[in-house]
Amino acid sequence: MSIKRNRQVADLIFREVASLLKTKANDPRLKIINVTFVDLSPDLSYATIYYMLGSSIPNKEIEQALKKAGGFIRCQLAERLALRYVPKLDFRYDHPLERSRRLISLIKEIKE
Repeated sequence: MSIKRNRQVADLIFREVASLLKTKANDPRLKIINVTFVDLSPDLSYATIYYMLGSSIPNKEIEQALKKAGGFIRCQLAERLALRYVPKLDFRYDHPLERSRRLISLIKEIKE
């Protein structure tokens, strides 16, 4: 699997998940989430979706809401994306330090 293909699929998932959370989520806590990055495994079987919060709701509540909505989001991705297999989703809070590390990693990838 090429790095370019992996990035294209990650970008598709990024856009669709961000849209789903804003438009289709029934839980109002999910509407305040800002998706910041999607990291896909090389075989496209797992997607880690990083997010930041747009309000002061405790992250534990958001994690519970995302866990509850994960199946729905994955089903919606299956309907919207032309992929043979929709990756399993893992939502993680995006800490600023983690984000810096990921950006440095992406810059190194581009240089290679």
